[in-house]
Amino acid sequence: MYSHDPTAGESGPPRLSPGAPELRTFAVRVVFDDLVSDEDLCLDLDQNSHHQLLEFEPAVTTTSEGHAEVSLSVPGSDVWSSLLTVMAVIHQSGYHPAAVHVVTQAAFRPPAAA
Repeated sequence: MYSHDPTAGESGPPRLSPGAPELRTFAVRVVFDDLVSDEDLCLDLDQNSHHQLLEFEPAVTTTSEGHAEVSLSVPGSDVWSSLLTVMAVIHQSGYHPAAVHVVTQAAFRPPAAA
């Protein structure tokens, strides 16, 4: 359970509980199969201002192979928690990813513009 300590100030990201590692931001790329287009994703996000993916600053692009791809900035204490968060949100959105790639935010390079 998340608990924010208001006395912590702006010194860093919040902790989940005392002794827990600090939250970091991970860059997550989710690639979809041929059944999902970038137009589908954009339309879904545009029509729902409360869409859960909007919390993660989505950037929708198309891969060189023509697959829809969304890049997200996901907070988490480690790679696994960020991956599980994304998988849960994607599943709740009704999508089925073909691939998911998680890296630290510092190592992230945005996809080349098409």
